Amino acid sequence: MALGQIAVFDLAYIQFAKSQGIECLHFILQDQLENIHGNQLVNILTEVVADTNCQYLLPVIRDKLPQNISVDDFKVVSLSRNDKLFRV
Repeated sequence: MALGQIAVFDLAYIQFAKSQGIECLHFILQDQLENIHGNQLVNILTEVVADTNCQYLLPVIRDKLPQNISVDDFKVVSLSRNDKLFRV
């Protein structure tokens, strides 16, 4: 299964569980999204994630994101060599 399909399946499950009154975590962590085609990633972020009440974590390198994604609209934490998580 392609990574884009897995991402959308995870998001669809949260939407389904909510519609059925099933308790579930509203938290998704995806990795290797730089391997998803840019158009798919744009659609996932701007349409599906926007309509799903969840925390969606994407550990990606900024250079691998399509140019038409506004990172600042989605960014919560940004790390670098000088600004590390927990300052470790």
